[in-house]
Amino acid sequence: MRRAQNADPAPGRPSALSAEQAVAELREAGFEPEEDYPGNTLTSWTMRCTICGTPRRTTLNNVRRKGGCWHGDDRRFTHQQAADILAALGHRPLEDYPGRRIAPWHVACGACHQPYHRSLSLIHTGRPCPHCHTAPRRTTPDHDKEASR
Repeated sequence: MRRAQNADPAPGRPSALSAEQAVAELREAGFEPEEDYPGNTLTSWTMRCTICGTPRRTTLNNVRRKGGCWHGDDRRFTHQQAADILAALGHRPLEDYPGRRIAPWHVACGACHQPYHRSLSLIHTGRPCPHCHTAPRRTTPDHDKEASR
């Protein structure tokens, strides 16, 4: 039995996603595509982080599961690098970066300005502020400058 051309995909298979929808999702996660959308969420796709410029080759499903770029995952960040990543997520540091992405860091929410402790790792993956429950926004410093004009 043949499936109708516009029918939903078979159970367990990824649903069809237009190139425009896929690119929008990728950009929302903080990436810019380096090539055309491969046609499904399980095929590797070349992209570049809009914050640190690191190139990646991964699937859209991985981007959905993991959040965004880890800004050169294997490197250690200086305080300034970590503060720049935090600023791009709409938060600001209240103390020096603790040196590890998983260590709690005293930060202030960009929405309600309340202080709290949370690791850069959890902030980056979208864990909301414990006070106002606003999720960190993914943007670049250049976007902030343009938005304030």
